Amino acid sequence: MNRAPFARSAARTWRSIAVLAAVLAAACGGGGGGGSGPPYHVSGTISAAAGSAIDSDVDDPNAAFAHNDSAGQAQEIGNPVSLGGHVNRPSAHPSGSPPGQTTASGDLVDWFRVSIARGQTIRLQLGEDGLTNDLDLELRRLDQSLVASSATTGRVEEITVTDSGDYYVVVHCVAGFSNYTLTIGQQPTSASIPEREPVFVPGQVVVSFRDGLAREPAATSGAAGIALRQNPPHTSPGVGADAVPGALQLPAAAGVKSPLARNGPKRGREQPLLRLLNGP
Repeated sequence: MNRAPFARSAARTWRSIAVLAAVLAAACGGGGGGGSGPPYHVSGTISAAAGSAIDSDVDDPNAAFAHNDSAGQAQEIGNPVSLGGHVNRPSAHPSGSPPGQTTASGDLVDWFRVSIARGQTIRLQLGEDGLTNDLDLELRRLDQSLVASSATTGRVEEITVTDSGDYYVVVHCVAGFSNYTLTIGQQPTSASIPEREPVFVPGQVVVSFRDGLAREPAATSGAAGIALRQNPPHTSPGVGADAVPGALQLPAAAGVKSPLARNGPKRGREQPLLRLLNGP
């Protein structure tokens, strides 16, 4: 059996490890603080973004803790605000994770006191599924009477305020557990979950036409000689009404790397812009 290739490969590997170790030792001053390597120092300040806040009774065992479980204990927050929080039913927590400050006893409700202007939206974004782990949202006056509530089984709860004033915003844990983001007076972030998303089909092409170019029923890839057929709006073969409107279906056996070749339609004519969405 020939062991020479394996021996040479092993020797190269050990040499690479030795070189890497030497570089790291020099960069870190040899590990003893008195090395002759370059003096690398990292410094700076980390600050929370303006309008950020944290729930005062999160489950993290390393976080400062203050109850906000009633109107009398309500946590005062600013406006606009984006607040990270957590609630849970007793003994409910992520599988495999160590228990936290509220795991055993539960943290069923968080109360916040805030001034809100008419027309502003209160938005609760759940970190969990919203069904097995269900949170609800309430808006209450300072006498604790209910103004409005949002109690769906989705991942987003919203309330729009109709009158300016001071209020309690209350987050209830109905089932399970969840981290959440509570925003008031701010636009939804990119992490927001849309109510419905279009279905993208592998092999399908989404087309965007330049201004002034009328939509035509077919475009041609001159390099491969393959016609791209435009489906009727909101339909796609074997997909149904959720397909991307105006999508072009590319034959699966085509094996085309570029949806449109440079030598396609005549040069004096504007080209449609294609973006090929590759499937998994």
